[in-house]
Amino acid sequence: VALADRIRADRHARDEAVAERVQASAQRAATQEALDERTRFVAAVMHDLQQPLYALSLAAQSLERHPAAPSLEAPLSQMNSAIESAGRLLSSMTMLVRLDRASVTPDIVAFSMQGLIERLDTMFAPLARQRGLQWRANPTLARVQSDPDLVERMLSNLIANAIRYTEHGGVLVTCRSRRAGLLVQVWDTGPGIEAAALEGLFEEHVRGPGAQEGDRGLGLGLSIVLRCAGLLGVKLSVRSVPGKGSSFGCLIPWAHESLG
Repeated sequence: VALADRIRADRHARDEAVAERVQASAQRAATQEALDERTRFVAAVMHDLQQPLYALSLAAQSLERHPAAPSLEAPLSQMNSAIESAGRLLSSMTMLVRLDRASVTPDIVAFSMQGLIERLDTMFAPLARQRGLQWRANPTLARVQSDPDLVERMLSNLIANAIRYTEHGGVLVTCRSRRAGLLVQVWDTGPGIEAAALEGLFEEHVRGPGAQEGDRGLGLGLSIVLRCAGLLGVKLSVRSVPGKGSSFGCLIPWAHESLG
């Protein structure tokens, strides 16, 4: 009798375990389906937004050439700023959708970092000066092994954040040799980050402690950096001193011919 009871109990436990696995599998499938549907919807919305945003950009350029443009300098500046912000947000959301859909396949090649640093310098030097900040991007002869487009996206997001949250002082980009690769760091003299806030800093929709009330950022930049770093095998680092500034680093593997 005891043996029969034990057999029945074991069979019942196995049946319950199977039922729980089936239920968990169904829940995962439903969750994934909902995520896929949301991703498709967001992708469609962003695709539809590109055309009116482009039309607004053309309209702003047309107004800048209008004879009355000098009298419209202030509103034109605001319009261009709004269009640029919307463009950056759209670009970030497009990248997040691609990451969600696993449609980003890294193209790992050996390349020189100097060309990338020069592009970043051209892109961000005017923005830093416009905000009254000092700016410097140190040159480098290093060659690394990674996806140049994704590395540029990561560094662009880090630099954009540094400029956004820095009100006084400046932003510096440095390249330093380490045994495992090239350490590219973005330094700023912003408000800094408390140690307790560093843990969740790279999560989506988390904004830095220096974010202002009118800041249009959605806290997507660092999330994209983290996910791209995971795809590329790039090690991230953060150092910050409240009231003095922060440093975000990306350790990019050396190009194969640079090893040894």
